[in-house]
Amino acid sequence: MARVCLLAVTVALPARAAAPPATTLPASSPGAGQAALGQAEVELLRNSRATQDQRDDAALKLVATRDEAVRGVLVEILTGTDTSAQLAVARALGQIAWPDPQFIEPLFQLLVGREAQQERVTAAAAALAQYRSDPDVLKRLTVVANSNQSDNVRVPVILAIAAFNQKLAAQTLIDLQQRQESAAVERAAGDALMDMTGMDELGHNAQAWKQWWSENAGRSEADFAAEIRRSRADAFEREVSKRRQLGAAVNKLLTDLYGQAAGEERGAMVSRYLHSSAPEVRALGANIVYQSRDTREGPPPGTMKLVRGMLDDASAQVRAAAAEALFGDAESAPAMVQRLGREQDDMVLAALIHSLAPLHDPAAVAQMLQWVQANPSLRVRLEAAEGIRQGADLLNRDRTLQRQAVQALLAALRGTGQPGTQALRTAVVGALAALDDPRLRATFQELLDPHEPQGVRQNALRGLGNLQDPEVSDLIASYMDDSSPEIRLAAVQALGTVVQPIFVTKLLSKMNDDPDDSVRSAAWQVLLGWIPSPSMGEHDLAAMADALKTRDPAKRLAVLLTLRDRLVKDVQGAADEAQRRRSSQDLATEQQNIADLMMDLSQYSSAAEQYQAALGYWKANNGQPYVIDTLCGGVVRALLKAQKWNDAASFASAVIQEYDNNPQMKQTQETVGREFTLEAGNLYNSDDPSAYDKAMALLAATRTMNPPLKGSYPAQLEKIERQFQQKHASGRSGTAPS
Repeated sequence: MARVCLLAVTVALPARAAAPPATTLPASSPGAGQAALGQAEVELLRNSRATQDQRDDAALKLVATRDEAVRGVLVEILTGTDTSAQLAVARALGQIAWPDPQFIEPLFQLLVGREAQQERVTAAAAALAQYRSDPDVLKRLTVVANSNQSDNVRVPVILAIAAFNQKLAAQTLIDLQQRQESAAVERAAGDALMDMTGMDELGHNAQAWKQWWSENAGRSEADFAAEIRRSRADAFEREVSKRRQLGAAVNKLLTDLYGQAAGEERGAMVSRYLHSSAPEVRALGANIVYQSRDTREGPPPGTMKLVRGMLDDASAQVRAAAAEALFGDAESAPAMVQRLGREQDDMVLAALIHSLAPLHDPAAVAQMLQWVQANPSLRVRLEAAEGIRQGADLLNRDRTLQRQAVQALLAALRGTGQPGTQALRTAVVGALAALDDPRLRATFQELLDPHEPQGVRQNALRGLGNLQDPEVSDLIASYMDDSSPEIRLAAVQALGTVVQPIFVTKLLSKMNDDPDDSVRSAAWQVLLGWIPSPSMGEHDLAAMADALKTRDPAKRLAVLLTLRDRLVKDVQGAADEAQRRRSSQDLATEQQNIADLMMDLSQYSSAAEQYQAALGYWKANNGQPYVIDTLCGGVVRALLKAQKWNDAASFASAVIQEYDNNPQMKQTQETVGREFTLEAGNLYNSDDPSAYDKAMALLAATRTMNPPLKGSYPAQLEKIERQFQQKHASGRSGTAPS
């Protein structure tokens, strides 16, 4: 039986949070004084400027009257739009028993209506718990508990069901605990069973509760209710009520005290929490240690060791908190594995498995293989399946262990399929998908059945992909056109495990045209991973680059850089001079393409390097004058855009000197000069606050050129400089001369 543990300065924390049973107050006799009080409280309750505490107090006083006139006001508020007033009334009806039929429908609207909010949901559930003698209310609560509503709605309802001592209530809670895939719902069902019966000693042991139900399911309704009353007793209800009312405040108080303590004091404080006689405080201490692991200071010295010692605590609540606090801690793995081997409480088992999963501990994984197929708790089996999935690398390195894992998971898979096991089935297939056992191919193909849950089909596709079997590629690719974006995503990712150029066009189509962002992104990630592969020929890369030409310059650049590097290797490894010349010319062409693309992407320094590399090839191999001219202009333009003024001036001088006596290349001297005037004009018209300083640096670099720019360009630059200085001095804008 649950009890309140008193500490020296405060009370213990609650193990569970549920709706408190009502405090029964005598009905008041209406009279003038009472009417006056009621009117004042109604006004306060409707006052939007009043605090929530003031409204809560007003609602409590109104509900305590149980007056028919007051009832109409309360119904009006519950069905109105003032959410704070609704919350106050619902809270009051949850604390003071007034199970009037007129409140039922408004309370259910607060519970499951479109505007449901967590505080009002919790309060409405507590208020509906007062209708413990109304079988219709119980039936409606069980419908909500078994619905697809969020855990935030279902959990308060499940805890409210504990107030009913009918067989339907017990049956519902047992079913939710035994076949529920939500950890919060499973925990709440166990909590509610303990609240209903007072049998805390059964904890969250699903097998023990199953046995209890088998012993009591055959009782008549009257005998069952009598048995519940005997096991629970009035004293238990009062004790739990007090505990829940005080628990939340105590939790906050102790946490705040720790947060306000100086750094050197925190270690001693959390140690006191961990050594408290109250299990709730010990659990809070473990939670504080866990939260502190994410801080810069980390947990106080020595506290992780103390938490490891709590894995053997007498309280399952404390053991679960300790296991959660040790998540992913390699030093704690031996202690957690040892506890895993003898733990009986399902919630502790689930916490231990969850915390061990990222550690890939062989002994832990071996135990997970047992739990995934044998434990009656869905939550334990879910965590075991996830742990096996995370430890797949360990299993794949040992074929014997891998076979054992496959056998265990297939046995677990056969135990799924009934309602409430979809999440487990998905998790088990996810674990199988991580095992690269080719014998699973047929299993995965069967699991692609459209009648299977979507998560199962996704994992089946991943499993086929992880087999890296080209023979199933066509099958995987066919799901890239599925109506579900999740299935398309899984298919794209699965196809990406084996480089197959034949599917490049299909992946490009997904990357460009799929309506889902995640699918488009995944398609590009697959292609990006394929690009460096030797399986991708140069013609495949060129085709991909062409397909991306009008789509995405950055993606096209990634392809061209890989193609360039491949051509560099071709030049170096050429078998003969003819092949070397062909590869060198192809390389120069791609270098120029890359440079043009880099200019579009504002990667100016890199563009200059690529232009110069291409220029070097064509100068050495009798390139056409227009090619040389284009590349020289590109180098100067890229250097100027990169603000490498002196490098641009030096390169231009070298070009002028090299081609000064070459009539065919006179145009190139014009080209490099034009780039300087164009960039100076761009700076003149720029809104960049530093444009003047940049322009002066550019112009200063041109004056160092030897030989200087040819033709009219020096005069044009001088004119721009004069106008720029005038503009700078006056602060006005202008347009550079043509």
